[in-house]
Amino acid sequence: MKGNHMKKLLIVLALLGIFQIGSTLYYESKKLNEPIVIASVVDLTNARMDVSYITNRLTPAEVQIIEISGVHYYPQPHEMNPFDTEQKFLETFANYTYYSIVSPSIQLDSERLDELNYLLQSTREATIHFNNGFTQQVTLDIHEAKEVPQLEFVSSVGNTEGSQQVMKAAEPMKLRAVEHVKGAISISYFAVKGTELTLPLQKPVEINGNDELQLNVTDLFARFPGDDYLIHLHVTDKNGSEIVLPLTNTINGMPSEQWVEQKIEEREKQ
Repeated sequence: MKGNHMKKLLIVLALLGIFQIGSTLYYESKKLNEPIVIASVVDLTNARMDVSYITNRLTPAEVQIIEISGVHYYPQPHEMNPFDTEQKFLETFANYTYYSIVSPSIQLDSERLDELNYLLQSTREATIHFNNGFTQQVTLDIHEAKEVPQLEFVSSVGNTEGSQQVMKAAEPMKLRAVEHVKGAISISYFAVKGTELTLPLQKPVEINGNDELQLNVTDLFARFPGDDYLIHLHVTDKNGSEIVLPLTNTINGMPSEQWVEQKIEEREKQ
């Protein structure tokens, strides 16, 4: 009897060993050799720089330096002591089975913001240095909120499903087109004075002063905390000039694991 129990125990241990080896081999096959940057944004309005990247969940890469024309920017707390390599600063935005999205943010004081503005006049290229020795070249997206005096703010609400903005026209204008410029969202509803418009517009729409405009969007996913969308309203103003009115809001939806896997597959094909 003892011999039978011992045989069964050995079989169980052998199966567990095979399972462990198989799991390890599968994890190694899923492991990223280097992080995949999905966003690199300079937010001039809020004086910060955001980077977001896909990395291995168990052994995540860490951004050490963002270099622009030889000038170094460090995610906090490295800004306080860039020579302390033991400091850790990982802002995990989302976790998945094998991967994480990490989104460090660099807050800029007025002096460093002026310095960055000067550098951006000649280049938008940057090099991201990671702790594992990898570097990646990126092109910085520039975000700066602009005033839209032709539209008065009425209300704005949002959740992980999407957001709604209500505005009032400060002056008469003619709406010629509604253009989705950037951001993982879809326009679910756009109305002028309570009348829903079919997009794309087939003909210009007259907007009178004090008419309300309502924009509802469905969030697909944000790439980092504070990620936003941009929609352009192409209008002819009261003076007959063709201008663009920017509409923006925060995206609150989270990336799906399927989207992360798709980004990895795209990188592997490059």
